[in-house]
Amino acid sequence: MGVQNGTMAGTAYLASTVITGLLGVGVVVLALRARRWHQYTPQGAYGDLAAGGGRPTSGLSRIARATSTWTAAYFLVVFTALGGVVAFASGALTGPALVAGLGAVVAFYLVAGVYIAIRENGRSNAQATAGGAITLGLVAILVIVGSLITA
Repeated sequence: MGVQNGTMAGTAYLASTVITGLLGVGVVVLALRARRWHQYTPQGAYGDLAAGGGRPTSGLSRIARATSTWTAAYFLVVFTALGGVVAFASGALTGPALVAGLGAVVAFYLVAGVYIAIRENGRSNAQATAGGAITLGLVAILVIVGSLITA
């Protein structure tokens, strides 16, 4: 009798997974067909750029467009990952330390990305800093929730 209950539970989980997957596919199809979003161009933001006008590129834009920046970032990521693998294999770092390091990198990426995105959209430094602070606060809340759940 215990085997049958386990089989029924497995069947229920499988049915739940299939129904959730179908629901997800339905939401995606609905979102794709609901509006003709692929023909939408925000004229307020890009109207003058089509004519060759627009504001001059900022320093961050020039740095982000440079091939040398992306090459240096690639090597930095590769060597950092290689260093993490070597440190983990040698026993110098444990799993939680690596997870914390990865979390710090992701948090920095999110905060810096929000700041740069807001600055590149023509907002002031104060607005970009506020956006970064809000993002940092949300990351801190996620860390606190994660620590409460795993405690």
